[in-house]
Amino acid sequence: MKPTLSRPLLDVLGLTAAGYSSIEQAEMLHLSVAAVKARRTTMIGMFGARDRAHLVALAMQAGVLDFKPLDLDWLPAADVPVDRLVEARLGKGWTRGTMAGLLGVTAAVLRHRETGRQPFTVGLARRYAQLVGVDLGGLT
Repeated sequence: MKPTLSRPLLDVLGLTAAGYSSIEQAEMLHLSVAAVKARRTTMIGMFGARDRAHLVALAMQAGVLDFKPLDLDWLPAADVPVDRLVEARLGKGWTRGTMAGLLGVTAAVLRHRETGRQPFTVGLARRYAQLVGVDLGGLT
């Protein structure tokens, strides 16, 4: 039987399978540690698992998780060189609105990232850097 999991449950399951602790998951998902544990406990009950390792194994057997790398592009990125990105954008003569259009986000969303009000996600930072020609190395 393949349980149907909501996006929030899948997020916790995927990060659990990737080996992240409850504290790390809470930080990445902007949740409390108790909320992460409650979601995992819900899934342990759904699958009839004994613990988190058994949960991951049963989820893989049920086809809920597979062995491909997790898509973590939606997670907040650490150490994004925002000043370098903005400088490169300005060097190309692109306005914030132009860049936002190329990235498929609103100018307000981009402003919040460029001013540090909200963090860049891994995926957005990678796309931005690619467009302006800045090497971010192994951004995670």
